[in-house]
Amino acid sequence: MRIFKRSVILGLTLLVIYTIPLYGSSIAVSNKYATPGDTAILIKVSLNNTKPYAGFEFGLNFNSSLLYLNRIGTTSRLSGQTGTGYYEFSTGKASLVVFDYNGASLPADSGIIFNLYFDLSPDTTNTYAMISISEVTAVSNDLQYDSVSVKNGVILIGRSYGDANADGKVSISDVVYIINYLFRGGPAPVPLQVADCNCDTQVSVADVVYLINYLFRGGPKPAC
Repeated sequence: MRIFKRSVILGLTLLVIYTIPLYGSSIAVSNKYATPGDTAILIKVSLNNTKPYAGFEFGLNFNSSLLYLNRIGTTSRLSGQTGTGYYEFSTGKASLVVFDYNGASLPADSGIIFNLYFDLSPDTTNTYAMISISEVTAVSNDLQYDSVSVKNGVILIGRSYGDANADGKVSISDVVYIINYLFRGGPAPVPLQVADCNCDTQVSVADVVYLINYLFRGGPKPAC
């Protein structure tokens, strides 16, 4: 189902299409700003499971020449799971597992399940480092596989959130760039997450509004 709404932003009339989402299970990686040499950069992994899980596993992928996985911590959401753990590989990949030896399920809920801490190479000249999720396996209480959508995260390196056109500053040009991407078939920001101004792990008209509020109305600076 779609709802059509006409919006006016800085004199530009936009026909915004709001799609009512299908509420299913999802896993999302947060975004973060960092500078070369930073340590213990916190990246959060959130899980929204719409049904209880008997077990859950996914792969975590990152550029091992840029990032070192310092440690992984669990949150209170997993306090009742006796089999929680992870297995790290030298190729920039780790496997994270959640299950319970005693057969207890992970209740349906939404929130952070893992806190990841990365060290960033002091020698990097890259402008971002992607952290992605792959090979998700989720088994519900009735031992059926559940479909889980994924949103990857990124560490921006020496580049400001909101700088969608990569010109080194945040300005009205970035507002126009994001609008063109969302509504006019323009090129996507690279990485896409740089346009996630409100840090909700997605790029939408809400980020346009957030950026306008920052630039012209004294709103908070985009910074995850």
